[in-house]
Amino acid sequence: MLTTDIVVESPPYFVWAYFIQPDNWRKWSRLTLESAHWETGGHLYFEKNMTSTIDAITPGTSVSFGDSWSQETWEFEPTPNGHTLVRVSEEPRAVKYTDHGKAALAKTHAALERFKAAIEAATEDLRSSPASESV
Repeated sequence: MLTTDIVVESPPYFVWAYFIQPDNWRKWSRLTLESAHWETGGHLYFEKNMTSTIDAITPGTSVSFGDSWSQETWEFEPTPNGHTLVRVSEEPRAVKYTDHGKAALAKTHAALERFKAAIEAATEDLRSSPASESV
């Protein structure tokens, strides 16, 4: 199993809400998520007719999805300072890594870095919007 994580400086409810919006995936994922049914047995529909099945989901906390090649589990844990630890684990099913998964892990961590940057930018935009300023 390959596992990597990152701390996102945003509260878990915001990170989860950002993650489950298909339009946001364009900002950080190498795959475009066209639509999703966020329930156990539901499907994630990606570009190029790629589909993943949701094997398990606990809204706001974790989701596991995959296909015949691999399964990914995304976990969203609150930190003591109100931020979110995002952990991604990948379990190969039919994939064989010649480098023990180092390249795959590097790609996943790079995606997490983009995810963090996109969410923190969105959080900053929300904080600086006129609606969030006190009157």
